[in-house]
Amino acid sequence: MGSVDDWAQGVVSRRSPPPPPPPSPPPPPPSPPPPPPPPPLSPLLTTSGSLRGDATYVIDNTVQLNTDVSEVKGLVYWEGVLGLAWQASFQFKANGTAIPSWDVGADAVWFFAYRETNNLHDENQATTGYNFVADEYQNEYQLIAPGLSTVASPPNGIDLGDDTWRTMEITFSSDGTTDTIVMTVDGSQVITQSHDADIPLKYLEPTYYGFGGRTGTYSNSHYVRNFQIVRT
Repeated sequence: MGSVDDWAQGVVSRRSPPPPPPPSPPPPPPSPPPPPPPPPLSPLLTTSGSLRGDATYVIDNTVQLNTDVSEVKGLVYWEGVLGLAWQASFQFKANGTAIPSWDVGADAVWFFAYRETNNLHDENQATTGYNFVADEYQNEYQLIAPGLSTVASPPNGIDLGDDTWRTMEITFSSDGTTDTIVMTVDGSQVITQSHDADIPLKYLEPTYYGFGGRTGTYSNSHYVRNFQIVRT
């Protein structure tokens, strides 16, 4: 007969082993990659743009916005979300036959942004958004928006109706409260302006942007080419 110690050891040996530890929780899923940067809003100005009024394509990247006759106007435009910051560049020129002989040439060519309609309009009709203007009749650059009209003379007495291609660059940024605009022509800064944001949520919705040109009693042809615009 076994001893008490032998019996106790037998009982101990028949006890269940301790349960295994719980499994470790799975690792968290990896973070999604950051979104890619937004693509350019448009390519070079080509026949992808829509035309209105007197505007016509001369060659693929050049639009004649209006002919050299009195009281005509034309547009080329796109629809898209410009966002809160972008840069645009393009070339423009105005020329004409100056008939009658005292005709100084008129009126203007302009880039417009954040416009809610694509109707034909004048450079000083910016009921929504901004117009960035080269006005050869007044011979001045203009920035027009609701509650804003800023003008600047071309440097060195340049005549904006002299049939010369010029390059305008526009830099726009907004913090949702204040818009900051810089207009540069042929490397010279012509207008720098801060302005209260006009319905900033509209900047994140589709609106119209593009170019307009027009004449009055006096006339010139107006052209634009090599248009590029990118979000920044």
